[in-house]
Amino acid sequence: FPVFGALFSLKEPLHHHFAKISKKYGPIVYLKIGMAPVVVVNDNKMAAQVLKAHGLEFASRRKNEFFRIVSHDWNDLILAPVGDKWKIMRRICSTHLFNNSMLKASSGFRESEMKHTVKSII
Repeated sequence: FPVFGALFSLKEPLHHHFAKISKKYGPIVYLKIGMAPVVVVNDNKMAAQVLKAHGLEFASRRKNEFFRIVSHDWNDLILAPVGDKWKIMRRICSTHLFNNSMLKASSGFRESEMKHTVKSII
């Protein structure tokens, strides 16, 4: 099934399934799930080496028109491509928005929003 690839062979929970695959085929396994190529690294030391050498490739995101529009021309932290602009946005968020004093100050608001969200779901 070239369209579905290895999609049907995956079972829940996935980490158990990938552990069995790695015992049979080794710590690095290439799968094709749907149309997406997936590399599974099931060894801590090897995963650290892969991420150190190829971290930017794994952190990069696909660019398409929908995400460009949603992110206001790549001006958000989540969908922006990794680069200098993204690093600056991340630094601003971590120092000004997500520090302990701001999180404590906004805890009441976040709690009320969470209650509102839960009520709307139920």
